[in-house]
Amino acid sequence: MEIRRISSRAISIYLNAADLEELDITYDSLDMICPHTRNVIRQLLECALAQTGFDPGEQHLLIEAYPLEDGCLLLFTLKEKENRVAPAGPTLILFSSFDRLCQACHQLEEAPPSALYWQDDHYILALWSSKDFEPLYSFGYPAADSELLLAELQEKDCLLLKEQAVAQLQQWF
Repeated sequence: MEIRRISSRAISIYLNAADLEELDITYDSLDMICPHTRNVIRQLLECALAQTGFDPGEQHLLIEAYPLEDGCLLLFTLKEKENRVAPAGPTLILFSSFDRLCQACHQLEEAPPSALYWQDDHYILALWSSKDFEPLYSFGYPAADSELLLAELQEKDCLLLKEQAVAQLQQWF
């Protein structure tokens, strides 16, 4: 077995035929669903830690296996941490009057990205932010399916203020 540090994020492990036999594994039997394969990978990573200091910790690994005439080559690469927070979808709040809409806008200390729509006798404020807008619900009420309603509003061309609607309403009214 030969373990080499390729970079701070990757190592290679060369396993010859004798190593594969000792580990009771073949290139064709490598399958991460198989508990034996997972145990072998764990053993190999423990050896890599001892020899090179490579420690994936809780990070995800990309594991590649390449067959060779006299064994196989395994490459272990730390995957980049993904930003698992989904982009904030819109929060849509419906208001029955323009006064209630303006009162709600003045409750916000910072104006998030926003747009204003009109449909079915309601002003509809779309807010793009991960903030909690529950305090505004005393002035209006949240849409049940924001993304579907937003698509409908955009399709029907109900737009009143395209960008920074909250900031504009705070400034003008």
